[in-house]
Amino acid sequence: MPTLRDKIDRVLMRDDLLPKLLIATAAMLWLAPVFSSLWRDEAITYWIIKDSWGEAWRRALGYQEWSAAYFMGLKAWTAVFGSSEFSLRLPSIIAQAWAAYGVYLLGKKLRGAETGLLAALVFAASNSTFFYASEARPYAAATAFAVFSVVYLVKLLDGGGPEDGCLYALFSVLAACMQLMFAGILLVHVLYWGYRRFSERSAPAGVFFKAFAAVLLFITPLVWSAAAILQRAPSLMFAPYPGPRELAGCLAGVPLLSGLAAGFLAAGSFAIDKEELKRIPASAFVLTACWALLPPLLFFSVSNLAPAQIWVTRYFLYSQAGSALCFGLFLGLVKPARTRRLAAAAIAAAALAAHLRFSHTNEDWRSAAAAAGNWAAGHKAAVALTSPYIESMQPAWPGDADKAGYLSAPLAYYPAGEAPLALPLNLTPLNRRLIARLLKAGTAGRGGLAVLGFSDASYASFMTELLAAEGFPVKETLPGLENPRVTVYRR
Repeated sequence: MPTLRDKIDRVLMRDDLLPKLLIATAAMLWLAPVFSSLWRDEAITYWIIKDSWGEAWRRALGYQEWSAAYFMGLKAWTAVFGSSEFSLRLPSIIAQAWAAYGVYLLGKKLRGAETGLLAALVFAASNSTFFYASEARPYAAATAFAVFSVVYLVKLLDGGGPEDGCLYALFSVLAACMQLMFAGILLVHVLYWGYRRFSERSAPAGVFFKAFAAVLLFITPLVWSAAAILQRAPSLMFAPYPGPRELAGCLAGVPLLSGLAAGFLAAGSFAIDKEELKRIPASAFVLTACWALLPPLLFFSVSNLAPAQIWVTRYFLYSQAGSALCFGLFLGLVKPARTRRLAAAAIAAAALAAHLRFSHTNEDWRSAAAAAGNWAAGHKAAVALTSPYIESMQPAWPGDADKAGYLSAPLAYYPAGEAPLALPLNLTPLNRRLIARLLKAGTAGRGGLAVLGFSDASYASFMTELLAAEGFPVKETLPGLENPRVTVYRR
């Protein structure tokens, strides 16, 4: 009579276990939040593309020039499929699935199909991948193009033809066009080619140089975008200074490590297949290690040693694919096979326990806008929001009609009545007069004011005193709303 262990082993050793585990994990993590409210950054995506093609192009170049190609692609998508929350996010889900397939192809190339599936599973469940898979922004698309740039680089260096060189160049350029920071993958390409050329003597120089030169030629126009970003950088820097904990969490998150440990503990004894290890070319480890480590280490060093606060993990999201391949290679060398399968199942379970949720973020602009709009309509009141964007701290922005549209982007997707007042994110001595002028003008002849936002106590006190002087002494907070909350002022 089969024991419980026998039954478990029968399930673990099924040929279709890993593909089903990968699909189920990705589907649950990536699809669960797609119908929830857009958050502040996704609202900017909608604001950029919501009007005409010409307006979308102008806004993309004027406000998000480092990802203009993404916005034009999404504009075309929404022209066909609409602009619901699900529709806006679906391209990222498709792109991330394609990226996972690319990780699988690379793992299969480096060691075999099982290694590819293990790497793809780790990728699908990683700390950042699941979030950007359901995000209406360019990072999943950029990741997919970055992954396939490596897929075709490997093919090219393994003796591929002109078509492989063309596809390598195309995907490399598209990755940078989706998100300018993803041009950093080119450094990984150069290091990998250099190792194969000078250590393994296995990579032709001419074919790589031609393809790489084509990449540099086509991304040259992005230099202007980079210059524009640098010019605006002092007003946009908000990222923290990372410490060792942040770096470690980027390289391997707690759910991944805890799932790996739980799987090994449940399996009992295990070993590394040293003979299989010897068969893997050193260039495979160079590629995966450079891909996983170089981008975060570079951003970590710049953020701590130079006057640039750039530690924003989405800017080097493509490193998650390299990290997943590292873990996939490691798991693929573990024996017996039962242990590998248990570890994979435990990683999936840990990721679901840590990350599964039905709201993309804790921001619910949909509910807040509906509540504010209903209250304002019933009281013939105006609507304002303390803008959640750091750009609102620039004095010229709140008073400019076009820029105010950017600053109030969440209420472009979730209208709360007529055009809202866009107020600065924080109160400072320099913007007190501006805020007072905007509030006085906005409430003139109105029955009250509904304010959405995350303002601190000092901002709330300032607004309360000013509006009381304007004839709105009663202040209330609408119930059931936290992030953002809605505060109303009435006579």
